[in-house]
Amino acid sequence: LIIDENSEIFFWYLYYIPMIMVPYLYYKSANYLLDRKKKYNIITLIISIMLIIMVLTNNYHLWVFTIEENFSTTGKYTHNMGIILYVYGYFTYLLNQLFF
Repeated sequence: LIIDENSEIFFWYLYYIPMIMVPYLYYKSANYLLDRKKKYNIITLIISIMLIIMVLTNNYHLWVFTIEENFSTTGKYTHNMGIILYVYGYFTYLLNQLFF
């Protein structure tokens, strides 16, 4: 199986989809277990979907990660803290504060 550089990077980004959905699933399960109103349910889902779109389109804006020019030959990447990673951290913090 031969995969070009863009496909390899895209599959690498797919790894982050479950990680982004963790706060949303945490919020849904906490709502269910604590029998609370689902007041912010759609908002958390929209934020999670927006973050997934930002990760999958990172090659166009580089707000999440910076990838070296010769990624396919070296397999190395630089992991800069882009603005989207800060948004994700703040999003996770806010969801945690809603319950404790």
